[in-house]
Amino acid sequence: MSEKQVASTATIKFDKGYDAPWYVAYGSPEEIKAELIDAFGLDGASDAGLTTAEVIVEASRVARNLWTASSKLGGQIIGIEDNRQPIPATNPMTATSPTGEAAWDAAESAGAGKDDPPFEPNVDPLISRIRTVATKAEFALLWKANTARFAEPEIKAEAAIAQKRLAA
Repeated sequence: MSEKQVASTATIKFDKGYDAPWYVAYGSPEEIKAELIDAFGLDGASDAGLTTAEVIVEASRVARNLWTASSKLGGQIIGIEDNRQPIPATNPMTATSPTGEAAWDAAESAGAGKDDPPFEPNVDPLISRIRTVATKAEFALLWKANTARFAEPEIKAEAAIAQKRLAA
């Protein structure tokens, strides 16, 4: 993290132990609340008048459920209807939001694009991304961001191959 001073930190653990992912939010209580609502898809949490502490508890519940579904149920979550637009999976634990020249410098120093899937003409970008996921947590984030698309036969087949590869 940069030299930025922060007032608070909230850590969301997806499971016990150190092998499961963690999500860390920094900032004022209001910034943390907004970040967790966005990161964990807690639509309506701010409208419901939840406090920052209540949002942290709810984000923890969502994280544990997501981890359980992806690690113990093979990533096949049934019954979730997600009407949000699919977004590319990123690693929220390392994501930052610099702007201007700082954004360019951060992208260059982080090796921007090095982990992007290779360009494959006539191949769905989601299939390319599924083929390059390296961890179960990354797969779970990709699945969560594109839930509706994972019902498509081609995507479902690639997902099954990726799950077998990641289970090994």
